[in-house]
Amino acid sequence: MNGSAGKWLDYIHKKIDTKVMTNAAQITFATSAVRDLYQTEYGELVSLKNTVIENGYDEANFEKLAGMPDNSTPFSADKFTLYYSGVLYPNGRDPEPIFEALSAIKADGLITADNFELIFQGAGDGNDFAQKLTQLGIDDLVRFIEPVPFINALNNMT
Repeated sequence: MNGSAGKWLDYIHKKIDTKVMTNAAQITFATSAVRDLYQTEYGELVSLKNTVIENGYDEANFEKLAGMPDNSTPFSADKFTLYYSGVLYPNGRDPEPIFEALSAIKADGLITADNFELIFQGAGDGNDFAQKLTQLGIDDLVRFIEPVPFINALNNMT
């Protein structure tokens, strides 16, 4: 709802949103701010049937983590790691600004492939960004890895 995914996708998203808001018995939002945006747009269709669960937080998931037999992560112990678990798309979750920032930081000599990594998990294979990463000289800093179940991604975030 906030930002644009392009005219055609915006139209489709609006149709989907309207149908969901009209027909849903209950609507769950990840933040109060997003709930407020939808409530402004859809009024009582949202205000009468919404719940906010901040970022999908559920204490039971952390209890599951404690019982996991394998708490390994894809990160190198010798590197500072930034981790992103989720999808990417150019109109909304475009990683190019961070790629450009990493390129500048690398050019200043502050990070190298020996001390830094940016890992995207669940964001595809990275082929859409390969040319940009090479052009910016950071293809050695950025990895795209296979998606994992939510509980494993949560383990990687803790």
